[in-house]
Amino acid sequence: MGSERLPNKVMKVVGDDTILGHVINRVVKIKRVSEIMVATTTLPEDQSIFDYCTNRNVKCYRGNSKNVLDRFYRAALATSAEAIMRITADCPVLDPDVSYKVLDLFLRKECDYASNVLPPTYPDGMDTEVFSFETLESAFRSSTNSYQKEHVTPYIYQNPNLFKILNLESEKDLSSFRLVVDTKEDFNFIKKIYEVLGDSFYTANHKELIKFVTQNPDLKYIKLSSKRNENT
Repeated sequence: MGSERLPNKVMKVVGDDTILGHVINRVVKIKRVSEIMVATTTLPEDQSIFDYCTNRNVKCYRGNSKNVLDRFYRAALATSAEAIMRITADCPVLDPDVSYKVLDLFLRKECDYASNVLPPTYPDGMDTEVFSFETLESAFRSSTNSYQKEHVTPYIYQNPNLFKILNLESEKDLSSFRLVVDTKEDFNFIKKIYEVLGDSFYTANHKELIKFVTQNPDLKYIKLSSKRNENT
């Protein structure tokens, strides 16, 4: 939970669940995803994440607090997965269909890495990366600088000569919309959407959410007011 902008963000509550819980609820709806693993740190403040996952029977790996790539690699190693989908835990309205399209692209084209962020054309909060375990292992063994180790996948997309990389693009560029929780303003915005939508919040896809936001001027926190996160 080491967010300087919004401490404890993934355990903040919207409606009847935490941000992390909303992410998990949407990830389980992604077709062909067979296992979920939450990767967090061994820091005391992240005990609540581990406890939450334990209570929900969701696997949780605790590892290095400084090297996110190391933590992610070892979490993946514990699953024995051949293909890995990476989604950050601050995306409570993740669209399962968008994530599946990235996975489908990865599988159909037999690439090393597929995402929807190179460049981003979907709203922030829909970011999905899929890659083979071999590709992740290569990044783990070859990444040398702190930036690569903090953001997990830069070594991969910085080396297109070494990896076959594909990107899923939206029919319409929606990248200016921000549906992620990284700041207090983000959190309040997502809470406001929930307060207005009610139970529809739990199932709305990205197109429905964007339509709702643009049709409600009071909700037009179009998030260029906050820099889009690095591909994380």
